[in-house]
Amino acid sequence: PGGPPGRRPPPPPPAAAGGSLMAVLELNLLTKKSAMEEKQAIMMRGVQRIACLSLIPMLAGLKYPAGVFVYWITNNLFSLLQVALFSRPAV
Repeated sequence: PGGPPGRRPPPPPPAAAGGSLMAVLELNLLTKKSAMEEKQAIMMRGVQRIACLSLIPMLAGLKYPAGVFVYWITNNLFSLLQVALFSRPAV
């Protein structure tokens, strides 16, 4: 249901781990955008997206325990919060 026949969506934990990692990397790149050239930022964003998207099938195929995904996702959410807080201008 809801997709091309023969293709299953990735399981939720690997997809969440890859998605949360991509969110951290994207936000981090946005906060450092002014420190690098535009061409370099575009190239880095492309490489990071490919790495995150290629990570999802690998994680799904290796059958990690659920506790590992809980750790990775929680760690990525803390990192996302940290990048968001440190990117704010000082008071």
